Amino acid sequence: MHSNSVLEEQRPWAFSRAQLTAGLRNHTGDNRLSVREINEFDLPDRRPSVGRIRGIQVVCQGSTGQLRFKLVLKEPQGTTRAGMAGAGRREVSFYRCLAEQIPVEIPTLFAAQPDGAWMIFDHVQASPACDQWETSQYLLAINNLVTLHDRFWSLDEDLEIYNWLGRPLTRDFEVHVQAATTGVQRLLNRGTLPIFTQRPAYFSMLEDLVKGAGDIASELKNIPPTLIHGDYWPGNLFATPSGNIVTYDWQHVGVGPGILDMVKFYQTSRWRFSPMPISQAEIVARYRDQLENKNGFAWSDREWDRDWEFALLWVFLTDWVDLLAHIPTSILETRQVDIESIWFEPVYKAIKHRVRG
Repeated sequence: MHSNSVLEEQRPWAFSRAQLTAGLRNHTGDNRLSVREINEFDLPDRRPSVGRIRGIQVVCQGSTGQLRFKLVLKEPQGTTRAGMAGAGRREVSFYRCLAEQIPVEIPTLFAAQPDGAWMIFDHVQASPACDQWETSQYLLAINNLVTLHDRFWSLDEDLEIYNWLGRPLTRDFEVHVQAATTGVQRLLNRGTLPIFTQRPAYFSMLEDLVKGAGDIASELKNIPPTLIHGDYWPGNLFATPSGNIVTYDWQHVGVGPGILDMVKFYQTSRWRFSPMPISQAEIVARYRDQLENKNGFAWSDREWDRDWEFALLWVFLTDWVDLLAHIPTSILETRQVDIESIWFEPVYKAIKHRVRG
């Protein structure tokens, strides 16, 4: 007889057999279902934002015969930011409270620890892999993002009831700025880095960015808010063989201007997958055209360029300053050209246009 406590496998599972069985019974509607076998299978690199993932193959006996499930166990670790909701807690809350309202495909949650220490999802087969995307997959991902943003466009007051949602420009502002301030200090304490000795203006740029955080946030708050994924890029999307997009890793979900998701999508794709098969202009045109077709909201070219630069400054401030502070010096030096072309130079120009002036 199998134990109902932690499963006695070669590598202990985070969940109990009873918890898994309850989740599968709820999913199938079969209260006679019992778990017979649990085995691990190798997963391709999913690039989880926080924690680890493992593949689970489950053999069950149900009222209609034998059933097999391919599942994914996700075990978040740490928090999205100090002082904010835990990475897992926010994602579990999203699935428990908002999943039915989400207009795009997301994985099915079978079972989870209430505090988000572990979650079990269905296994989704990605084809092609995110590093092999062509133009069609990128455009499909943008259509998917527009569908999400349009559903919650200007509904920030309605979303207030979900106090676990991130609110980077308002309630969580100080937390983000403190993390960026600490990141700048860590970079300073690391001593001489070639990227700063060769371009001292870059370090001044970081200091100016932190000082201007309030002004940047104020500008972004003028854009209609919506539900934002918070980490939207191909590594958190499955392109399925049927031509759909499945969106996962909702641990950074929050409320803010949708252009933050757009900047994160394009900049992270460049960092991971350059050269991309699609240009920034094509990605932007698809988003703007599709959004205007759905809800009538339109930017002029001048307004878009302004908002893109403010969003770029915010994404760099809240994500990349802290990240750079933790990247080993050897990697900073190896990828210096990419860091400059993808982040530092565009951010430097944006600060000159929008903050220093």
